Amino acid sequence: MEQRIDFYIMSFGLDPSVVLEMTRTMLEEYKDRRNALNPLLSQMPQMTEEEIMKNKQELRREFLKLMRKDKKKHEEKQRTFVYKAVRAQWLWEKLLLVLDMVADFSSKGALYKKILFCAYFTDDDPMTNEQLADEVEVSDDVIDYRKREAIKLFGLFIWSYASRREQDDIIAGLVDNNTDDADDDDDNEELYDCEEG
Repeated sequence: MEQRIDFYIMSFGLDPSVVLEMTRTMLEEYKDRRNALNPLLSQMPQMTEEEIMKNKQELRREFLKLMRKDKKKHEEKQRTFVYKAVRAQWLWEKLLLVLDMVADFSSKGALYKKILFCAYFTDDDPMTNEQLADEVEVSDDVIDYRKREAIKLFGLFIWSYASRREQDDIIAGLVDNNTDDADDDDDNEELYDCEEG
């Protein structure tokens, strides 16, 4: 099954290892942040609808670009993006939407959703792989790659959803169609090293 998921990922021009690492980091960081800040969430300043829309568009475009970048050259920038993205007030509802998309994937979709939910979406402490294996009723030697498959699939559905929303906004004239990466060019490492955030 992992080869099949990797094939789908590569058909979008993405590297499965980048999808895995960015998605796993996002899920782990978001779970940690949600648990740590839960009592303070109601005290955070609320964004206006216009600010939310702009924030979604900016983060989405950055995400779509960084998912296509080489992991070795851009790992730090990819991680920095994740730390910024998990602070978005609107992210939780989008993650739940993508989780439901995962559930509809093949005969293992429900299993993948349960693995992701138990590992990252509950308020409980993270489960060990042994606990997770018991929870979803698979063997200890299977849970590691089933979890990896679930994370990759989740990342692929985030990519698919973000790409579709980006195209919708371009068609509606809400964002321009400029996807030029000149300022992020892999050959211009000096410029890359000077960039912030």
